[in-house]
Amino acid sequence: MKAGVSSDTLKGALTLLDGELAKVNEFRSLVVCGGGALSVMGVISRETRDLDVITPDIDPVLLSAAQVIAAKLGLDREWLNNGPSGFIKDLESYWELRTQVIFEGSFLVVKSLGRRDLLATKLQGLCDRDENDLEDILFLKPTVQEIESLRTWLLQRDASVYWPERVDSQLSKLVGRIAHGK
Repeated sequence: MKAGVSSDTLKGALTLLDGELAKVNEFRSLVVCGGGALSVMGVISRETRDLDVITPDIDPVLLSAAQVIAAKLGLDREWLNNGPSGFIKDLESYWELRTQVIFEGSFLVVKSLGRRDLLATKLQGLCDRDENDLEDILFLKPTVQEIESLRTWLLQRDASVYWPERVDSQLSKLVGRIAHGK
């Protein structure tokens, strides 16, 4: 996004997007992840860049409606995007059954990945790029057991010889923060 977007702005954008879809009588159901999902859910208060749609692919009708909203609110044209759609192949089986509705309009339903899958993707981000993922994970208030239960899954995400060391290092720091309530 051009600048960070607050939770209220993102929720407002979804309401306006629902209205745009109503104008053309088109229904859409999206599954989202990342900081945008956590923002809409009220888990984090920091501003986010965008809303990451992992499924379905954003079609021309949805893209056009999203760009109308971008222009109205001064958002980046790609505030709604399929950037992380590749996550689908890495998610644990039956992830679809763990999604939860975070926005429901008349023509738009937005679901988030379930808690375990959100944690998993945030852990992967923490080990891979280390941006806002640590703070987002801490806002989810995971237990040490939740983190440890995703270790094997996480180790399978990258074939680099350096990946296991990176995973162990990041998880050790995270578990230390959780254990000390920081």
